[in-house]
Amino acid sequence: MSKSIINKYDFNVLCAGTMRLLQNVDLLDKYSPFILTEYICYNDDSPNPKALRTIMQVLLNFRKAHNPKDISPVSFGPYLNTSTTKMKEEDRVHISNLFGRMKQDPEITNKVGNDAIFKMFLDYLKLLQIAKLSGKILENYNSGDPDSASDEMTDALNNIKQITISRAQEFNPKTIYSRLAKPPSDFGQRMLHLGGSMFDQRLGGFKIKTLNLFVGLTNTGKSQMAYHILRRCVETKIKAHITIVEDTEETFVERLVACLADLPIEVIKMPLMWTDEIHNKIKLVEQQITEFIAVDFVYGQSIDVVHKRKLDYDLKCQATGQKVPIVDIVDYTGHIAGKSFGDKKFEKMISAYTTRKDFALEHNKIVFDFAQVNRDGGKKSNSGEKSVLTITELAGAFDISHVCDTIISINRNEQDERNNDTRLHICKSRNGEKGGTFTYKVDFARARHVIGPDCPEAMDYGNGKRAKAESADRSGEENKFRDRQ
Repeated sequence: MSKSIINKYDFNVLCAGTMRLLQNVDLLDKYSPFILTEYICYNDDSPNPKALRTIMQVLLNFRKAHNPKDISPVSFGPYLNTSTTKMKEEDRVHISNLFGRMKQDPEITNKVGNDAIFKMFLDYLKLLQIAKLSGKILENYNSGDPDSASDEMTDALNNIKQITISRAQEFNPKTIYSRLAKPPSDFGQRMLHLGGSMFDQRLGGFKIKTLNLFVGLTNTGKSQMAYHILRRCVETKIKAHITIVEDTEETFVERLVACLADLPIEVIKMPLMWTDEIHNKIKLVEQQITEFIAVDFVYGQSIDVVHKRKLDYDLKCQATGQKVPIVDIVDYTGHIAGKSFGDKKFEKMISAYTTRKDFALEHNKIVFDFAQVNRDGGKKSNSGEKSVLTITELAGAFDISHVCDTIISINRNEQDERNNDTRLHICKSRNGEKGGTFTYKVDFARARHVIGPDCPEAMDYGNGKRAKAESADRSGEENKFRDRQ
């Protein structure tokens, strides 16, 4: 074990994590049960690792002996000195020097308040649980005691699940007034709108901690909706992360650039046709993607692997002072749901999309995903009528609808295809009003849903009630769209 990963961690990260616990009593109370001092820098008896183990053990004793309001780096110093009086003078000097460096050295102090660094420290605590487990499992194996081995594994897994920054949060009712009276400073970054005035008014916007699902048949514009969402992120300066699980990098780049630059895909494919204006548009899009859109291509992996890569990217952003993505997209989870937990297809689908919802809740994301419709939905869409897909046509599992906050169906029959129209129907809206079908233009040549404040928009309330968005420029937009065809 002396050569294991627990001996290769950045020592300054361990020191910074220890100081953060000392500075925050709530964190100290939460994580002290999982600090296994005997495994820290295991079997390394060089001065600094040995001193850190002592400081961590004294910190645990300090917590037990003092009232929480009396715990601070200032009060801990004298307690540390008193606790080490019976040690060798050489060891006492090393302990005192290390604690002094933990309080003053910028290599440590600059890391104390960094959430990404603290996440690394918590990962270290998880590794300590595994290190302890490996030893216990071997003991139980040699003694022929499988039941004890099973109990040890259960305890270790439970501890690992509890070592996290945000999975469990206690609610303080005394914050209710301040929450309502003073919205957070990043309020504008905590919600995304689709761009259609009537649609956004009815839906109320896509909020953080929500799973928002677009459903439809193949080739009805689900991926184009992903590009539209990314375009809205660029327009509103909200950072997004998208994971592609079935499309090729080449196809994705061509369509995303076409959507953002408002250029035909065929033009983008032929650089010899590019004018200076097109060159400039593509260069601008390159800058926009660099600033606001992170892209990951993951093939043949489970949604847990996808999320792990997303969180690794978040940590990288935090560590380098960049904005962490708020909007999160997978195109699409149904394609990789077969790798999720469950024996039957519908169980795997529910498991995969439930994991997406948990990801939104735990990491404050506006999550977008997509799903296919079942055979009945296909018949409904091809009937030639102005019917719309509903929750009952979700492919794989109707129960997916229970974990989604918003479900919007994308509808296109033969008449819609002739008119270059798409109809978005609000099947479910936990934070707004459900119902209502909204008609917009589509421009597949440019990978675009033509949705915006000056674009044609019509709404069908049902029961013969229809409305059209008022826009002085709408007729001009309609003519402009026709000219492209």
